[in-house]
This record gives sequence, C-alpha cells and structure tokens, in this order.
Amino acid sequence: MNWFRSTWASLERARTQKALNQSEERLQQLSAYLESQVQQRTGELAAANHKLAINNQALAEANDLLVRSNANLQTFAYIASHDLQEPLRKIPQFGDLLKTRSMDSTSEAFVYLERMQTAASRMSTLIRDLLNYFPYFHLTGRECPLFTPDHCRHIVSVYR
Repeated sequence: MNWFRSTWASLERARTQKALNQSEERLQQLSAYLESQVQQRTGELAAANHKLAINNQALAEANDLLVRSNANLQTFAYIASHDLQEPLRKIPQFGDLLKTRSMDSTSEAFVYLERMQTAASRMSTLIRDLLNYFPYFHLTGRECPLFTPDHCRHIVSVYR
C-alpha cells in the first residue's frame, strides 16, 4: 500500500509539474506576444507623435505667415485708404471752385456738382469709418462682428 501511495504521489507530482511547465510555457508565449504588441504600439505611437510634431510645426509656420500677411494687409489697407482720401478731398474743393466761378444755383450742372460733392463726401465718410472700425476691434481684442448681406444692403440703401 505504501508503494501505491508513493507511486500515486509521484504520478500526481509529475502531472502537477507537467501542468506547471505548460502554464509557464503559455505564460512565456503570452508575455512574448504582449511584448511584441507593446513594441508595435510604441512604434505606432512614435510615428503618430512624429507626424503630429510635423503638422504642429507646419501649422505654427502657417499661423506666423497668416499673422504677417494680416499685418501687411492692414498696412496696405490703411495706406490705400489714405491714398483714396486725398482725391476725395479734392473733389469738393474743385466742385466749389466750379460752382462759384461759372454757375448759378438753378442750372442742371450745379445740381450734378452738388450730387458729385455729396457722393464724394459719403465715400470719404465710409473710408474714415472703415479705418476707425477695424482698428477698434484689432486694438481692443474684441471679435469683429460678422459682416452679412443684410449689412451690405443697408449700406447700399443709405448711400443710394
């Protein structure tokens, strides 16, 4: 009977050892698989981070270009509007000269000169208002309101 118990215990130890060896082998396989997955995902993450860094750099460069372009555009608009104002200042002056030197206030030409001077005055006011409007939002940091077709229709109706 001792022999039987001893044999049975030996068989049980052998089965347990075999199961333990199989478990360890399975654990090593799973560990290797998991390690390969970690390496693959780490590589994918590194590639994604690299692409993101490149995109961020391109975005920063585009933003810098846009800031410079906006500054240049603002400078150009300011200079161009001042260049437009000078001829507009001359129109009423020359109109006044023509009206005082050669016309009576009832002639058709006099009416056209009045309309010309009024239109020049409105254009000058519009340019001045635009110059005052946009720097206000730029300097105060407030968001410039959206210019809609309704605004355009209103301006056209006022200046017709």
